[in-house]
Amino acid sequence: MKLNKYKLLFWIWLSTILTVSSIPGISTPSISVERFHLELRLDYILHFLEYMILVFLFYKWKNEYKFFKIFISIGVFVIIAGIDEFHQLIIPRRVFNPNDLFFNILGLIAGTVFTTLFLRAKNNIPSADLQ
Repeated sequence: MKLNKYKLLFWIWLSTILTVSSIPGISTPSISVERFHLELRLDYILHFLEYMILVFLFYKWKNEYKFFKIFISIGVFVIIAGIDEFHQLIIPRRVFNPNDLFFNILGLIAGTVFTTLFLRAKNNIPSADLQ
């Protein structure tokens, strides 16, 4: 049985996300940009990217493009992102930040859209086959 490299990378990446979020008191450098009364901090960008990469690895592993399965997988990933954020309530010197969860989910959605479009184009799959 051949090991799918994306399967291995997916599980390593997910384990890394969950491990790092369990380290007490860890924080990112305080870099933020305030524009139009919105604050965009470095850790929000990291949350976005980590879940975008996670979704990319998952879809490359599963090689699945059907809308229903994509929709279900997004739901499962939202639950994982929620657990990842809420479990920090019990980690010393860590806090739950709803903005972190928002950027996790935003990364999931962006990763799903970009990866699905990329894989469809790469494999010449018409839009009608997504249903």
